[in-house]
Amino acid sequence: MIKILITIAQLLQPYELPEKSHWSEAIDNVQDQKTWIREDINNGRISEEEAKYYLDNLNRTEDLLIELYNINTNK
Repeated sequence: MIKILITIAQLLQPYELPEKSHWSEAIDNVQDQKTWIREDINNGRISEEEAKYYLDNLNRTEDLLIELYNINTNK
């Protein structure tokens, strides 16, 4: 849980990522986190209720990153 929160906090820092590859990497990191959470559900490491909370936050973060990617790479 701490790792997820730290990852999200780092992704939302108010600095501009200069390269498209950085945006893609950030989006990939969020998608990896979502995959790991789904695996944790299947392995019984976390409850579905807890996972839903994390996945909802990661989905919002992913949507925000995609929106920011589109804004910052289409200048």
